[in-house]
Amino acid sequence: MDVETFRRAAHAAVDEICDHYLSMRDKPVTAQVKPGFLTDALPDAAPSSGQDWSRINEDFHSLVMPGMTQWQHPKFMAYYPANVSFEGILGDMWAAALTNPGFNWICSPSVTELELKMMDWMAEAFHLDPAFKQRGGPQSKGGGLIFGSASEATLTVAIAARDRALRHLTAASGQIEPSREWAAEATGKLVMYGSTETHSVGSKAAQILGLRFRALPVTLQNRLALRGDTLAAAIKEDVSAGLVPFMVCATLGTTSTSAVDALDEIASAAIMPTKVVDADVAVHDHLDGSTNGANGNSTDCARSESLPPIWLHVDAAYAGPALCLPEIRTKYQKELSALNAKFDSISLNMHKWGLVNFDCSPLWVKDRAQLAASLTVTPEYLKTTAAANDPSVLDLRNYQISLGRRFRSLKVWFVLRSHGIEGLRQHLRDDILLAERFKRLIEDEGDPWQLVEFNFALLVIRLKPASTDADPDSRTRALWAALEKRNDELLLTQTSIPGAGFCIRIALGCPRTQERDVDDAFAVLKLAATEAKLV
Repeated sequence: MDVETFRRAAHAAVDEICDHYLSMRDKPVTAQVKPGFLTDALPDAAPSSGQDWSRINEDFHSLVMPGMTQWQHPKFMAYYPANVSFEGILGDMWAAALTNPGFNWICSPSVTELELKMMDWMAEAFHLDPAFKQRGGPQSKGGGLIFGSASEATLTVAIAARDRALRHLTAASGQIEPSREWAAEATGKLVMYGSTETHSVGSKAAQILGLRFRALPVTLQNRLALRGDTLAAAIKEDVSAGLVPFMVCATLGTTSTSAVDALDEIASAAIMPTKVVDADVAVHDHLDGSTNGANGNSTDCARSESLPPIWLHVDAAYAGPALCLPEIRTKYQKELSALNAKFDSISLNMHKWGLVNFDCSPLWVKDRAQLAASLTVTPEYLKTTAAANDPSVLDLRNYQISLGRRFRSLKVWFVLRSHGIEGLRQHLRDDILLAERFKRLIEDEGDPWQLVEFNFALLVIRLKPASTDADPDSRTRALWAALEKRNDELLLTQTSIPGAGFCIRIALGCPRTQERDVDDAFAVLKLAATEAKLV
């Protein structure tokens, strides 16, 4: 394809994209195809000779598009939203056109410097402490970068947290060059904490790194938030068993119910191991299985010296952008204060609720050197004069697992400049108002409709069981089965909640959703319940 052919094809593609959005309401929300539909339609090998673009484009529309579930549909209310904006599309268009891996500063100074500036812009918008900024002050050690997903961000900080803990244990043990056997045993005793509602990003990071993960219980009475007393009890139990707490993955906006963990209580509970001296667990007690310390016969190393500080991370993938709203910051003032004062890192997804199209997951840390200590590998061919001569030059490859990286900050810059922070706030408030409208519809309808949880722009509902139901979930499961048959009209997702059972989630957040879509969605819910003879 030459430049002029590309020009014509690109102009046509933009027209087709615009028409796609203008006709979105006429499309089924969920792809109405069966498994294997595309596999069977495509040849088993690539063509030996190139084909005309018009034919490729025709096949894209006739073969691929029918299998696309429409995440930008006004009645896509499943999972969490995957926001897109035209400014973001233009940003990705330019990023693709430039295709710059951006692994160090000299690869493209603009890729690095725009990303660092956008991280500070977003930190300011979400009222994060200056310690999280790259330029938060004369002594600033913080900052961050944009990942592809919250999973990548959590895995990255888990690596840094693990290595920080191992360095602490090594120093406390008096070793300079610990043996592989010692290091392996020490790693096997490290424990990461989350709750039963923590996203799989936590347990997956632990699984990849060969670490222990404890999913601590939460209750509906506490609105499914991880509480400090639960964490403190788990830490005490593990320390007594010779294990080493090293990280907590707390959540601001869980996947099932958008619950907010008690960050203030978690911070207090996590400080306990390094503040309370029990003289019961020396480093060698932890790593050789000895119980001398527990009997008070060994005080080589008191607990305050032997246990590493616990890395505190917040996964705010969904609800993080809502921190730009003053009313949300007021509502969660204790949590935000604890985050800014006590936590080591926070990640969120701008591509969920922040008007930036996928992928865009910023991660902030208060000490970026912790990432670099774990992830810097510099062979000769990656050395640069700029980084060697100027300490302010950051090569972003040293703060992530991969070498290359996408120019994600460009679409952030486009979106924030075009919408402004007030535009982002209006988008979020509109979604919350739509969710409140849905809430009123459910409450006004009354029995058997039951609102289980309502946070940010997420509702969780179920049908109340009848006294004769052997299975209290049977009616809600029957409603779900009826809704699945109508997924061309409305797409929701299901979940299971401690103390409530099987439930249905309704997630608002698509910029194209309007009041009439909320009313239509509730009408589909009622119709499905009627057809299933549940009301």
